[in-house]
Amino acid sequence: MTSILEKAKLSGDQKSHLIAFWEKKRGEAHHVLVKQSRSQNDLVSFQWRVDVKASSKNEETSEAKNEPSAIVEMLVGKRTGNDEDNNVILFEMNKQQLQDAIATLDDLNDILQQKSNH
Repeated sequence: MTSILEKAKLSGDQKSHLIAFWEKKRGEAHHVLVKQSRSQNDLVSFQWRVDVKASSKNEETSEAKNEPSAIVEMLVGKRTGNDEDNNVILFEMNKQQLQDAIATLDDLNDILQQKSNH
């Protein structure tokens, strides 16, 4: 910023006021520019719960009886405060799918740790 102002035809007071203003608003300007330049959506909200499927005594198959499943709800979109701009992604995972997802996240975490140590 200072190098740009040196080339400008401004008085010393004008330059010092602009520099002071820039130092004060720099973070805010950065935040606005980043927000406007993002083309991807954000994960606005993430909620999950574990449900247990129960079957009645009259059911012949006991496969689904007492089978836990994870219900996941993600709100994806822009952080505008307007929920109409967001999409809800809702899915269910059985025990094996959840274990696979956790293993994948562990692998990703290991890779990120390795990259950050270099």
